[in-house]
Amino acid sequence: MNSRKCALCASVLSGTNRTKEHIIPNAIGGRKKTTGFICNDCNRMFGESWDAELARQLNWFSLSIGISRERGEPPKQIVQTIEGDRYWLHNDGSYLSSPV
Repeated sequence: MNSRKCALCASVLSGTNRTKEHIIPNAIGGRKKTTGFICNDCNRMFGESWDAELARQLNWFSLSIGISRERGEPPKQIVQTIEGDRYWLHNDGSYLSSPV
């Protein structure tokens, strides 16, 4: 018998514990998904840590080039120029002065 196993924890993937996983994380615009790669538990656990951290670190990039997500919009973020000026970067790529 050739059973697929979770790539992260080696649990056998079945109809009840397999999940769709974004090949490129949704937080940075990924749409394509695959099944038979990781289990629900790993998807939930690593989605809350790895994907959330990746989304946090690349949020400015997503905002700058207008990446859309399947669920929700990237949150606005304060960015600072090398001169020290601070601006709110919005999900449409626009900048507005931020409060000090």
